[in-house]
Amino acid sequence: MVELLNFQTCCLGYLVISILLWLFSGYEYLVNARLTSTDPEWKDYNPLAVFLAPVTWPFLVFGGFIVTIIKAVFFGIFLVLFSLVVALFRKPFLWRLLEPLISGIGRRVLKGNTFLIRLFEHNP
Repeated sequence: MVELLNFQTCCLGYLVISILLWLFSGYEYLVNARLTSTDPEWKDYNPLAVFLAPVTWPFLVFGGFIVTIIKAVFFGIFLVLFSLVVALFRKPFLWRLLEPLISGIGRRVLKGNTFLIRLFEHNP
């Protein structure tokens, strides 16, 4: 009996969320339909996308959970590896690798800004 009650609760929750998302997406479609195509807020939505909302939201929620878990795992791996690298290699090896790139970018920015300043200087 408990399993049936849990199943009914899950189905009722799915139904309520699906109806709400269907109404929300329908409302957004109507708001978007009132905008002109030259409006920057206007999007080209397909009308059938409104009816797909109850079908797609569980997949999107599940996908969001999976992506969040994968990001957390990769961040944990990064923290462990970065801690090991900092503990094992105390020399600033990363600076030696990045210094030519940083200097090159900085040199180009300074050259370009100096050119702009000289271009707009008012020398009589």
